Amino acid sequence: MNQLQAFSDRDLGTRERLEDFAADAVVQTRGGLLLQLAMVCDGVGGSDVGERAAMITAQSIIQFIQQSTETFIPNLLIQAIQFANQQVLNTLGGRGNSTVALIAINMNDNPPYGRLFIASVGDSYIFLIRDERLIRLNTDHTVANERVLRGELTPEQAQMLPNGSHLTRAIGVSPQVQVDIGFYAERGRDMVDPARAEQLGLKGLLLKEGDTVFACSDGLVNINPADNLPFVHEDELMRHALDDDPQRAGRMIMSYASARGPYDNFSISLVFIPSPRRKATTMIGAGMSRRTKGFLAGGVVVVIAILALMGILLSQTSGELSAAEETQVALEATQNQRETEDAYTDTPTVTPTNTATPTPTRTPTPTPTMTQRPPAAVPGEVGLQYGVNNVPLGSVTERDLISQSQPVYISIDGGEPINEPANFYLQPNTEIEFDRVSNPRNNIILQFHPMGDMFVVGGQYTVGGLELELFEERNIRLVSQSTCFSTRYLDERQVTFSCYSALDGDCKLSLGGSAEFEMPASSRVIVDIATRTIVGDFGPILYEEARDYHELVTLLTGVENAVCLNPYVDQDGDTVLDEDDQCPTDKGDVEFDGCPDSDGDGVHDGIDQCPAAFGTQRARGCPPSPTPRPTNTTTPSPTRTPRPAG
Repeated sequence: MNQLQAFSDRDLGTRERLEDFAADAVVQTRGGLLLQLAMVCDGVGGSDVGERAAMITAQSIIQFIQQSTETFIPNLLIQAIQFANQQVLNTLGGRGNSTVALIAINMNDNPPYGRLFIASVGDSYIFLIRDERLIRLNTDHTVANERVLRGELTPEQAQMLPNGSHLTRAIGVSPQVQVDIGFYAERGRDMVDPARAEQLGLKGLLLKEGDTVFACSDGLVNINPADNLPFVHEDELMRHALDDDPQRAGRMIMSYASARGPYDNFSISLVFIPSPRRKATTMIGAGMSRRTKGFLAGGVVVVIAILALMGILLSQTSGELSAAEETQVALEATQNQRETEDAYTDTPTVTPTNTATPTPTRTPTPTPTMTQRPPAAVPGEVGLQYGVNNVPLGSVTERDLISQSQPVYISIDGGEPINEPANFYLQPNTEIEFDRVSNPRNNIILQFHPMGDMFVVGGQYTVGGLELELFEERNIRLVSQSTCFSTRYLDERQVTFSCYSALDGDCKLSLGGSAEFEMPASSRVIVDIATRTIVGDFGPILYEEARDYHELVTLLTGVENAVCLNPYVDQDGDTVLDEDDQCPTDKGDVEFDGCPDSDGDGVHDGIDQCPAAFGTQRARGCPPSPTPRPTNTTTPSPTRTPRPAG
């Protein structure tokens, strides 16, 4: 089918911390589904826990879907979000929560456009733009809105509730979360009840040529007190809905909102369905955001003033909001949601059989803390250094040249107790320097010296990004928002970068000038330092490389489960990854799930009761017992009895 196009982005707004997370990915599941995913997650909790909750939610969902054998998509989405809920709760202990608005398009159904399924928790939005109409597909899970849906209050009455904007469900609050797969719009009806919405959600929606589907956090459509309109206007969304480039369209939409100075973070993840009607569009009305300045040559004075003010606010990282203020703003939901008189025009014709497949037992942990967190560094330090088996080696400060002849790891926490420090695992004689460690921005900048070899688990700093520059060639830079990445010199001329992420673009490689690349998910690249060019193309993570780092982490920390490496580790080198290998330390055959068959009898050693002797499957790999021959005894002929004379 024609390739769907997707783009995701997020922005601070006028906040100090970025608690939104947006992601898109094309995923091939173990059950054989080919899905285009797009989602936004809006973190709640203040400090660093809200942004961690949002990131864990998105990454957990994608990795679960990849591993699942479930083929009924509504069940798959429910299971994935429930898994993400458990990961957030386990990791953050209820201190950080998130919403999620998830889009999944089955690319094997209704080619070339696919069938749409959705799932959501909280107050993030999912929209469909079709035939010049903007249609909200999901609904808010707030006190006010749910009382309206139950028929207890009118929308006007619900708006008067003092706690009306409070969320009634969120990721990471309790062990169980109720996932909503409903389509709340239907042709000819403003809003359907939850039971009907669920029926529509189970069927999914056949997409049409030229459709645009997107998820966004409430920060994008909150009401702007300056004009009593959403921060991005409906005509602005409609203008770019038929652009031929989702990246350009998405950034323009974000620019409209950013120029108006929204009080919350905002994010978007959109998918374009192919159409010959798509063409390039340009901005209207509103001015540039700080993230897209220079995109157009002109601008208005008012917008320039707004951008200058926003730049000042963002630079004042010391004036952070309190946790209570962060929570109050993040929980605020728009009660003036837009409902459309006409909803989508297709009625799906195929209803899959709702047969639930058991949740897969191989559930990856996408945001691991691979080592026990060391004691917090004292003021003035940004971290601590450790040798083999967690032996303390001293403190680390900014601009220190770290150089050891033995393997070491450095735990960076910015000099204060945090939940998830960044851990840098260095092979012997690797030299690095930390230029800056910023906890308010969750950002680390460091220099990597020649002939080094290093594996990194980013911890909470993946939110703001870890920026690595080559000491000898500053134009070569990797910016990682992946849970893990690695850098290794092959020789004096070539260096490799590997991004251990399930998402495209979590690692961005810059080679100077306009040479910038978004690394594909789970990829590795070689760079020629002298010419600042890529050697060959992006390739897969190497088994041997992942195994080396797995052994390094285990050596330094005593922890064998380097979780983000597990999908790439092959200890015995038989091309069967350890997580799938029934004999992970014995080199075997793919057909036997990684186990050897020493005697060649077709029964692998893992179950062969006689691995050194050729046998049969019936005898569980052992030779059959000889059947005893019967004794050849002669039976005497019967004596003929003569007939009596007649």
